[in-house]
This record gives sequence, C-alpha cells and structure tokens, in this order.
Amino acid sequence: MFAATTARRLPLALALVGIALGASLVACAPKAGKDECEKLGDHMIAVVNRNQDPSSAALMKPIMDKLRDKEIEACTGKMTVAQVKCGMDAKTGAEMDACLPKK
Repeated sequence: MFAATTARRLPLALALVGIALGASLVACAPKAGKDECEKLGDHMIAVVNRNQDPSSAALMKPIMDKLRDKEIEACTGKMTVAQVKCGMDAKTGAEMDACLPKK
C-alpha cells in the first residue's frame, strides 16, 4: 500500500520540484541594467507616440517623460535581460505588456 501511495504522489512531487526549479531559474536570470532600461523606456515612448498625431505627442511630452522615468526605475535591477529584449522587440503596447513580469 505504501508503494502505491508513493507512486501516485510521485508525479505531483516532480511537478512541484519543476515549478520550484523554474521559479529559481527566473530569480537567478541576469537582471537588466540602467542603460538597457533607458533604451526600453525610449522604445516604450516611441511605441505610444506612433499612434498619436504630432501635436498630441508634444502636449503629452511632460507626462511621457515621467512615465519613462518610472519605467526605468521599475525595470533597473528588477526585469530580466530577456524581458527587456522582449519589450524592445514589441511593436504594440499589448506586446510590451506581455513582456512584463507577472505579479
């Protein structure tokens, strides 16, 4: 009976070990530096401005500058290099959102 119970629990245990290992690999992934995050912030602004007329973009510049600064702060040392690369490859806001770390 013990062997049968253990055999049934083994797949669950292996799945839990896999999840823990995957989480630890993400935690150990190289983090993005300030330069990478500044480029991502610039790219984010370019993506947002791509869909606005130039006069709106000029009016929104102070807000976008603050948004860029917050993006850099949220990114530096927190997002992985892979997440930043994903964001840099994004062409839309939705694609950029898909690159963000899940909370």
